[in-house]
Amino acid sequence: MFLWENRRQPNEIFDAEAQTPRYCTGRLRNFAKFDRYYAMDLAEGTFDVEGVDQILLDACQRTDQLTLEAVITSVTIPSKRTRRIITFSSGLDSRNFALAQKRDKLVFRLRTPKTNRDGTKPEITLYTIDAGKPHHIVVAYHPGRLVCYINGERVLSIGDVRGDFSNWSSQRLLFGDEWGGKRDWAGKLEGVAIYNRFLSPEEARHNYAHYAKRLKTRKPVARFVVEAKLREKTQMPTIAKLQEYPRALVVHTYDVQNVLKGRLDSRRILVAHWAFLDLQPVLLICEKKVGDLYQLELERFDDNPQLESELQFNDCEEFDLPFFYYVSQGQKTEGQK
Repeated sequence: MFLWENRRQPNEIFDAEAQTPRYCTGRLRNFAKFDRYYAMDLAEGTFDVEGVDQILLDACQRTDQLTLEAVITSVTIPSKRTRRIITFSSGLDSRNFALAQKRDKLVFRLRTPKTNRDGTKPEITLYTIDAGKPHHIVVAYHPGRLVCYINGERVLSIGDVRGDFSNWSSQRLLFGDEWGGKRDWAGKLEGVAIYNRFLSPEEARHNYAHYAKRLKTRKPVARFVVEAKLREKTQMPTIAKLQEYPRALVVHTYDVQNVLKGRLDSRRILVAHWAFLDLQPVLLICEKKVGDLYQLELERFDDNPQLESELQFNDCEEFDLPFFYYVSQGQKTEGQK
């Protein structure tokens, strides 16, 4: 019923009922962005899925079956609250299903006439996860049986969840939070597929093998932490200059004072910062002052191909300096020295 591998893929499925192809789309909200592998980076933001809510509701109510598949990488182990990864909900107390993270555990909530309006009786603990490590997860349900596979291996099979989907209602599919907010999840999401049928063990293993090949090709890139003085800054663009782009980068020049992590020979560098995300100005960038010293976590710009299609503003006079990208988990962590 839905497929979103990553931003580079067509994310196209064949709609059997309409007998036409259908593209699965959505929009990044707040401070969400794409990472170097074109996966969703959902720290302090969400991915608002478009055009599938009624299709998903009708399809699952026809079969009373559901399978949720995704590759998830949690950035942190939250100490408080249950953080929502994938939800089909309209608020904190009304949902059809939710995949979430409670501390270091993946949990699943499914609404049926026997599990309460928000699917919490019972809430199913699926698996213990490690921060920073990708996990391929498949959760499959038909009345009386819920099964979970992690990286192609079955880790759970229970009969505690019972009932059909006759009490499902109109909801909103959202990645990275519950609809209405306040349960933001910090992590990366890709390879999302939602079915209105019960996926077999063979299919779960096959799908993991497909993604495992992709994950094996990924090599870590160099990351640097520096203390650097802002030498020259690009003027913040107005929203009108963004035109149809929801996001934009600005480039500043820095003089490196100290290298705290990595090996960096250049003493003067260019750094690209997010200036707008979801048409919202990033205040930390707006408030930067020439002459102030900042601690910056950086990667080489060329190691982040997802940025090539993003709108960029650069007023700096020296264009031939080494070029870097400012990396942060969100937009609230940049430190002024």
